[in-house]
Amino acid sequence: MRKPALVDATACSRSTWATATISRATFAGLSDARSAVNFNRSALRTTVAAKNATFKKLRKRMRDLIKELDFLMARDDPRRRRFGLRRACGRKRFRTRWCR
Repeated sequence: MRKPALVDATACSRSTWATATISRATFAGLSDARSAVNFNRSALRTTVAAKNATFKKLRKRMRDLIKELDFLMARDDPRRRRFGLRRACGRKRFRTRWCR
């Protein structure tokens, strides 16, 4: 029967301990990074939703302004250009340059 080789027990435990410590630190850093990404992704979603809602209100106000200007000014009034309005192709109403 063969005798087991003598192994330095302190050397093995030190390397195992070092590997475990490095793994724990790496995992903690990765976990913190994932949490930060998820938090920022959620914050971005909230900000974009607020921006879209505000932009929707702004477009409605612009439409209302154009309707009011249609009511108050003649169609050939040169002041319309100052508001950034132009005649839409084939339509009697005016549109802004920003319409899609």
